[in-house]
Formats: sequence, structure tokens, C-alpha cells
Amino acid sequence: MSLPAYPMQRSDPYGIPRQLAELAARGPVDRVRLWDDSTAWIVTGWREARAVLADNRFSADVGRPGYPHLRPGFRGSRLAAAAGGAGGATMLRMDPPAHDELRRLLTGFFTVRRIATLRPMVEERAAACLDAVQAAGPPCDLISTLAVPLPSLVLCELLGVPVADRPHFEELSVALIDSAATQRQLIGTLRGLSDYLEELVTGKEKNPETDLLSVLVQGPVRDGRMSRADLLGTARLLLTAGHETSASMLSLTLATLLRDRTAWDFLGSAPEAIPAAVEELLRFHTIASAGLSRVATADVTVADQIIRAGEGVIVSVEAANRDPAAFEDPDRLRLDRGARHHLSFGYGVHQCLGQALARVELQVAIERTIRRFPTLRVAEGEGRIEFAHDRMIHGVHRLEVAW
Repeated sequence: MSLPAYPMQRSDPYGIPRQLAELAARGPVDRVRLWDDSTAWIVTGWREARAVLADNRFSADVGRPGYPHLRPGFRGSRLAAAAGGAGGATMLRMDPPAHDELRRLLTGFFTVRRIATLRPMVEERAAACLDAVQAAGPPCDLISTLAVPLPSLVLCELLGVPVADRPHFEELSVALIDSAATQRQLIGTLRGLSDYLEELVTGKEKNPETDLLSVLVQGPVRDGRMSRADLLGTARLLLTAGHETSASMLSLTLATLLRDRTAWDFLGSAPEAIPAAVEELLRFHTIASAGLSRVATADVTVADQIIRAGEGVIVSVEAANRDPAAFEDPDRLRLDRGARHHLSFGYGVHQCLGQALARVELQVAIERTIRRFPTLRVAEGEGRIEFAHDRMIHGVHRLEVAW
């Protein structure tokens, strides 16, 4: 029997790909075929996904032989060289102990307590975005007025990025996740990002302020605990991944809540339920639809399958988040489920550093939007919602609303 091709296409924007669901139903570990005709293991069970992500025998290093690249543009030494100009490998692609040493320098900036102090700033930026929605009048695209600019404005404040630069780094972050991008296009994007980050960091070195990058320049970089290359890699990770993932998740959240007026009205009458609702929405919509790639550095047994050293593994987070063994009736959105054990922020040492900030952004956006526009609805007519099918991250291109 031929192996199914991966990644798989979804036909229902509110579900996971049918073929992936069928694969998961056969068992928690299986095999798939990639674009270059190579094969990889795919892990779809929640328990097995946690086990792989927590096991240091599975490497996140894209340079290791056998690492499963999910599209042609991400393979090759020229791409690695271009990425090197923008700071080389980020923490996402590092293994311990190098990963742990770098993460330790950053963890204090992203604790739940530290992020809580940023909540008033996030609320202020959300209010400004909603002012723009009000000024535009119905029908208004909620993606370009709220879902995209809110995370960007928050990152500008956190990292000390000039607000005037926001359109530029938004364009770069979107280009990096374009599923149709060639290697040449990705190299061009990375070089453009490299040039921008060099200029940004040089400015912080000359005129430091109170933002995160300035603090890193004046602290760990100056005293030798962090290299300049690692600083550039961290800036790249925060600026691109931190923007596009949050924007995509917020876009899906808004589209889902507006699809079901019962959910919208419930959260409007019970704002204290919003934090739990956010966890369920994060489970229900896994934006990292391509999964998390790893390569085994030793023989490891997962669910009675022996994964040999040098074999690629893809952890399908969206399948794990729909595993009925971990979530009862998983294809149903239940805002009061209590789904905090979802894997949308990963698991283990590579767990998302910015998850507390992402949660605050989602909570604030939901609460403020419902309060400001309690009668918000999808505008009448065809084509008011356009889902993104051209990216490695699941999201919404356009969501036109009225009130």
C-alpha cells in the first residue's frame, strides 16, 4: 500500500484534513511520504506526541541528516547561509545544551507575571485597533484592522521596533511561511530580514532604550553570555514567528466565534470564561498545521514502533489536539472544556517562549471586541470570509464584518 503524501490539504477550515484523521484512527504512529519521495514517521496520538517532544533523543536541528523538510525551499546550504546572515539557527532549531543556555537568558522576560504587567499596553493597542474598525464602518475587514496589527503593535512596543517599520516586517514574516515560495525567494526574504535586523540591532547598540533588544544588547551581549549572532536569531524568531502565529490564531478565533452567535453572546455575558475559552480555541485550531519536525539521534520505541537513529519524525500537533483519548468529543468546540493540556504551544524544552503573551493578546482581543461591538456579525454576501490556503500556518486572509 502506498504511503499518504504529507502535508495534507484540509477541506474544512474548522477541522483537520480528512486523510490525517483517517491516519490517526489507524494508530498513534504511522508513515508518510514527503515532497522529495522520502519517508518519515508521523505521530498523531496526544500521549505519543508529548513523549517525542519531551525526549532529547529527537533533535530539532535542521542540519542533521534525516531531518524531514516539509517543502523544497527549506533545504540546502545556500538557504542555511542566508539564514546565518539573519542570526543563524534560532532556539527552535537548537538542541540542548546550547538551546537551554540561550533560553535561560530570555525566560525571565516572558514569565506569566512579567507578561501580566504588559496587559494594560495590550489593552491600549487593542482599543486603538478597534477605533480603526469603528472609523472604517461596516463592512470592515477585521483581519487587516485588528488580527494583523494588534500583535504587530505589541511586538513593536516589546522589541523597540519603530511603528513605521511594521508593514515591512509583516511582509517579511508572511513571505517566510508562503507554502509556494521557492528556495530563491526564501533566500531573498532571509537576506532582506538580515539587513533589517542588522540595522535595528546596530541602532540599539548606539542608542539603547528600555525595550527587550536594548536590554539584551546592554546585558548578555555586552558581557559575553549571548553572541551577537544569537541576538539576531532571537530577534528574527520574535519578530516573525511572534507576529504571524498570533495574527493567524486571532483571525481563526474571531471567525470561529462569529460563526456561532451562542459562543459570542456567552462570552459577552460571562467574560470570566474567556481564559478557558482561549485554551479550547487554541486546541480546536492548531495553526502549526504542518506539524513539528524532528530527527531521531538514537533508536527509540514509540507506541511499539522502533524509530531508528537518523529517521525523520513529524509530530502532528493538530491530530494530537483532536485525539479522543485526551479530549472527549474532540471535533466539537466546547468553550468550557478546560483544554489547557493541548499541545498548540508545543511541549518539552522547545515549548513556545511567548505563550503567556499570546494568551494575553487573545484574551484582550476577545473581551474588548465583544464589549465594543456586541452585535458584531459576518457581513452579508459571498466571500466575506477567506481562509488562507497558501501558507504553512492555518489562518484567515479576510473576515468582513458588520454591526
